[in-house]
Amino acid sequence: MRYAISVIAVLCLVLATLGSSHETLNIPVVFQDGLSGYLELQTSAAGRPLLQENREHGIVWRNELFKIQARQDRAGGQRFLTFHITSPSGTALGIDAMALHVFAPAASIDGVWTPSGHVSDERLISADPGTEFVTQSAANYGIPYLAAATSSGKNLLALGLLEQDLMVQLRAAPAQNGSYEFQIQANVPPNRAEVNQQFFVSSDPSYSWFDIAQKYADWVDAATNYTQFPVTDRAYMPVYDTWYWSRDAVDDHLYMRTAELASQAGLGTFLADSGWDTPTGEYNKWLLGSTGNYLPTPDKFPNITATFDTLRSAFHLNIDLWLQPFAVGRASVLYPETQGLHIQIPKSLNSASLAPYDLPDGPNTLEDVNLCPQLTTTHRYLKDLFSQIASTYHPEGYWLDFLDGMPPMCVAPHRHDFDKFGAGFREALRAIRESILEHNASPIVEFRAQYANLNNKSFANVWQPFDSPYDFDRMRLDALRLRPFSKGVVFAADELYWPEKINDMGVARFVMTDVMTGVPSIGANLVDSRPLSIEIVKNWMNFYKKYQRDLTTGQFKPFGSFRVPNHSIESDSRIFVYVRSKGNIKFSVDSRKQIFLMNASDVAHINSSITVSDTARYEAQAYNHYLQPQGAPAEEASNKQGILDINAVVQRGGILVLTPIDSSRPSRGSRDN
Repeated sequence: MRYAISVIAVLCLVLATLGSSHETLNIPVVFQDGLSGYLELQTSAAGRPLLQENREHGIVWRNELFKIQARQDRAGGQRFLTFHITSPSGTALGIDAMALHVFAPAASIDGVWTPSGHVSDERLISADPGTEFVTQSAANYGIPYLAAATSSGKNLLALGLLEQDLMVQLRAAPAQNGSYEFQIQANVPPNRAEVNQQFFVSSDPSYSWFDIAQKYADWVDAATNYTQFPVTDRAYMPVYDTWYWSRDAVDDHLYMRTAELASQAGLGTFLADSGWDTPTGEYNKWLLGSTGNYLPTPDKFPNITATFDTLRSAFHLNIDLWLQPFAVGRASVLYPETQGLHIQIPKSLNSASLAPYDLPDGPNTLEDVNLCPQLTTTHRYLKDLFSQIASTYHPEGYWLDFLDGMPPMCVAPHRHDFDKFGAGFREALRAIRESILEHNASPIVEFRAQYANLNNKSFANVWQPFDSPYDFDRMRLDALRLRPFSKGVVFAADELYWPEKINDMGVARFVMTDVMTGVPSIGANLVDSRPLSIEIVKNWMNFYKKYQRDLTTGQFKPFGSFRVPNHSIESDSRIFVYVRSKGNIKFSVDSRKQIFLMNASDVAHINSSITVSDTARYEAQAYNHYLQPQGAPAEEASNKQGILDINAVVQRGGILVLTPIDSSRPSRGSRDN
């Protein structure tokens, strides 16, 4: 229910209608390295054929309606395409959308991936080669980036748009002559006499799929003047949340009991999720409900401020408050004053499928549960709301929800102060940020995919991936798709929940994945959990705290299979390797570093070939899924080729730790001896 139903529906409607009754202009783009492509303009009037003029710094096409300047710059192996379109007469261009099409040889493509949209199966890629894939992005949903890689994860093509707040369609599909077509189509705001768009294009195979995405993100951050939201030490504290098993049926007693168990398990932040703010059952009512009140009912919380104070003093927990700040239900006490501020969308969207997010409001429109960010009145409302929340409940952090559920188009009769949804949305987030920082200089502000994106990064200091309650694989792969864009924010795991009947090895794999994904977040039912399950959580939280600096500031690197990669986190003195594959794991590391092989695979065995040096020796100690030593330590040594071959029994959810031995210390012999 948390996923962005409304925004996806509106994007599909708007983008599908673009070009349906328009003419097109196609401008060829000449690449090297086997690529070809063209820029497509969808316009209300194309005019006479375009004439081409070659200039020193690019190419110009013109007719009586358009002057199109195209420039291609190269830096660090990447291309940056700039298109500047003007109207010779100074009148509106009449361009509704523009799309960059790029064709790449399909032979080596193992799959297509994008950070936009949700992948439902257990792999990183969004689409197999030979199949069509379409998704969308907007200011509050995803990132306009599309890429392909080889089976080993080498970059084949990466394509991205600089402007982050437009409605964009991302498409990949088989094309003729053994090619694969990649397309980024962006809508153009109306009544523009000048349009500028820049695209990132790379076919550089010296980068991995992950590294080239980081290059794109760095380019966007620099060009858009990204400023970091202040990061606090609180952002690194492990989080506990009851949502996945309690939903909004929470009360004072449940908070006290779960907070005590969370504290005993080593967690440092308590997320008061949906339900603290309204009567039980209101969450699923949406526009028909009372969301927006943020006034706990006395039968659930007689004095929630005192409850929060107890959680802080007795259990040493920070309080993180859940809000969906743009949403106001018709049963809310605030609805009479906010009714005119709500987003409205065309009724041509199926009203039955969008209820209760969107409900009929007049003969031709649907009213959305969210307030329109294109109004400065909404910005004032948000600033006042967060000021009131801060003054009343004094939270250490805010977990902001459903920002990706806002339709990025509004047809309401109110007069917009911003003609672009994206511009208004950013100003609304700016109002929230300013209000929070006025009351707390070091808050936690957490965004979840898909609104955790490059457009909104300045307004949060923590990101986390999609909700993935029962599936640590899905959570980690979603995190990998978001990670390369996250420079400047703290990356956290989703609040993982595991079935109560899962065995202890299964619990350990969940918690291990949490620790190796980002700041750990636990959503399990600790009240009904076995004592040993809670012990596993506690032991892993101690592990996280011991190695927190390494895990949260080390270099994060996927490797191996493109579809289901392993990954490592490497600091100055240690490397932590998340082993998901059953086969032989290969990587390189400085022989002076301690090596942690974390067994998240489906077998109780680790097989690895590690490139070190020809004189390296290690003490090898296995730990079981309770993080207790398993057997006596043994000695391992690299061969003459500098390869450390590891073939060890390690429980699922356990670790093999390889600690370098001082070269002056006598050898005790290998494990085999």
